[in-house]
Amino acid sequence: MCWIGKTCEERLHRIPKFNQTVFTFETKFSNWVDGSLIGSLSLSDENSSLASCGSVQFNIVSGSNYLPVAIDGTTGILKVIESDYETMKNNHTITFQVTVRNANTSLNISDNATVNILIGENYSDEETGSEITAVKRV
Repeated sequence: MCWIGKTCEERLHRIPKFNQTVFTFETKFSNWVDGSLIGSLSLSDENSSLASCGSVQFNIVSGSNYLPVAIDGTTGILKVIESDYETMKNNHTITFQVTVRNANTSLNISDNATVNILIGENYSDEETGSEITAVKRV
């Protein structure tokens, strides 16, 4: 749903902006399971309705090495797609670039951010979720 009194067409050329330049997600390896949620990349408040109008596209920047994560192109939600211990045992920090662009135009209207995923080695039986910290956009 678009903002009250506004239409999606009025946002046709709006530049989507991440609300942070760096997103850092921390999790334990014991929580690193195929399909599990890592976190969500959020847009600044003035752009938050762009996603609800279906007019943004989130992408992982090409050229990144193989990543054990995937991003939902519409929502910006990051999920685990590779949890094999042998593949991941030496990968305790995963860093990559993401973009969000206005999908309603062919113009290059986009923003970039860095994603850091820190995977701890704890194998605790306690139930914990991902903790999210961030560096605010200046």
